[in-house]
Amino acid sequence: MLPSDFEYFLDKLIYLGANLGIRKPLKQYVDLEEFIVDASLFVNQDSRTREAFFNWLYLFAPYFSPSKVRRILKKKDSNPKSLGEFVQLLKTHPLNSQNWNILNPWIKHKHSLKFNLDQDKYLKRSSYIIKTCPELRFRIEGNNQVLADLKAYLFKNKEFASLYMIAKETFNPKNRINYEYRLSKYI
Repeated sequence: MLPSDFEYFLDKLIYLGANLGIRKPLKQYVDLEEFIVDASLFVNQDSRTREAFFNWLYLFAPYFSPSKVRRILKKKDSNPKSLGEFVQLLKTHPLNSQNWNILNPWIKHKHSLKFNLDQDKYLKRSSYIIKTCPELRFRIEGNNQVLADLKAYLFKNKEFASLYMIAKETFNPKNRINYEYRLSKYI
């Protein structure tokens, strides 16, 4: 792990709402589930970063897709212990009824999860996060995961080469991206 990789992870975490300082806003699309998988590699390098990430993960837990995380885990490296902590936290969220057990082959279970649930200290205001982060805003508005990813990607990339490229960069099935794109043109 290079320090520049950790810095890029911090840039993404701050962009997604962590109260860890001020950085330039990211211009490119940030895939939420890919960010979770990448976080497993970097989250334990700094205690404040860890607390901010766990508070962010808990706050937005109902909006993440376990099947998309699974697709990404098949393609990217991760830390099974950290991922096990994430899944443990995601399962404890009262509004999260999704089936996170599908990630069991990629995780190592830990017995106790310790973090301070203090969103006021570690995160920016929810209204600010929703306003500045289209990746979260479109999911919170009630769009399905694929449509929210498509809208956020198009919001960040006004000119795109192909729907295939969007599907590849958002880790979504091509047929679902095509379907949602065609459907959104009529709405």
